[in-house]
Amino acid sequence: MDYVYKVALHIDSNYAYHVAGYLAHGLLPDEKITINWKRFLSYLTGYIGDILRSENVVIPEKFYYTGSFVSADMARQAYFHELESAGINRVSFPLRSANAGQGLKEDAVDTTLVFNATKNFYSVPKDDRIDFLVLFAGDSDFVPLINGLKQEGVKTVVVYYDFVNGDTITKAAQNLLETADHVINMESLVKDRVNEEVKAIFERSPRDYISTEYRAAGGDYQSQSRPQTFVQEERYPRLSFRDIGTYSRGPVLRKRTLPFDESVYYYGEVTESMLINAINACKQDEEGYALVAEVGKALEDILGKKLPGNRKLKSIITSYGSRFETKDAPAFSVRVQEN
Repeated sequence: MDYVYKVALHIDSNYAYHVAGYLAHGLLPDEKITINWKRFLSYLTGYIGDILRSENVVIPEKFYYTGSFVSADMARQAYFHELESAGINRVSFPLRSANAGQGLKEDAVDTTLVFNATKNFYSVPKDDRIDFLVLFAGDSDFVPLINGLKQEGVKTVVVYYDFVNGDTITKAAQNLLETADHVINMESLVKDRVNEEVKAIFERSPRDYISTEYRAAGGDYQSQSRPQTFVQEERYPRLSFRDIGTYSRGPVLRKRTLPFDESVYYYGEVTESMLINAINACKQDEEGYALVAEVGKALEDILGKKLPGNRKLKSIITSYGSRFETKDAPAFSVRVQEN
C-alpha cells in the first residue's frame, strides 16, 4: 500500500481575516473576490503532492486560531462560517475586553497556535505524525515552531500576502519566509487565475449576504447596526486598502505603522564582500555559522537601507555557489567558505 502523506494546516485567523478583507474590498476596483476555502484546501493537497510527486496527500489537521470577544466576533461571523464550512476547526480563547490591546490578542493567537501544533505532533505515534506543516501566517514568532518540526523531518509551507491598509503595512516576516521550505504568495495566485485550479480558489464576493454594517476602528471591529434594520453588505467589514506595489512582494518585516517610502530600499547588487562583512558582523557559532536572519539585519545596517521584499537573501547567498556554505538546522545559517 502506498504511503499517505499527512499535512497539518494552522491559520492565524487575524492575519488571514485581513487578507480576506483586502481581497474583498481593495484588490481590484471592478472585482471584489473572496477565498473559497474548500478549493484552497484542494489546491494545497495538489501543491504538496507535486512537491512529493504523490497523489496520496491528506490534510487531517485543519485549525484556525482567534481570540474571542463578542463585539469583535459578530463582525467576523461570515468569515468564521466560511472556514468552518470547509472543515477548518476553530480554536478560540476568551478575551476580557476588545480594548485589551491588539498586540495582546495577536500574542495569544501566536502562543496558542504554536502550543497546539506542537502538542498535536508529539501526542501521536511516530507513524501517525504529519509530514508537512502549512502556516497561513506572517509573524516571526512562528520561526521556532518551524525549526523545531524541521528537526523532526517535517517540511513546511508558509502562505502569505503583503498589502497596505492606510499607513499600516501588513507583511510577512523575512525570517519566517526564509526559514520555511516553501512559500505560497497569495498575490501570485490571484494574478495566476489563468490556471483553472488556481482560478477556482477565488470567487466574486456575493452581494446577497445579510449582515449589519460594521466599521474598523483601531483594530477593533465595532457594530454600527441600525435598530431593527438589516442591509445587504459584503462579507467583510469595509476597510481602507491600497496596493503595496510590485516592489513589496516576498520576505519582509512584521506589521508596523509607517509611511511607505521606496527610497529607503536598496536595489543595487548585493556583492560578495558585502555579504562577508555582514556575516563577520554577526554572532557566530563554533563552526563560524551566522543566522541568515541576523545577516540580513547586519547587511541592512551596512547599506543604510532595507532590502526590498522580493529580494530573498537565501537565494542571493546560494547564487554565489561554493563561496558560502549553508546549513538548515537548527535554523538557516551561513558561513564564509575559506579559499
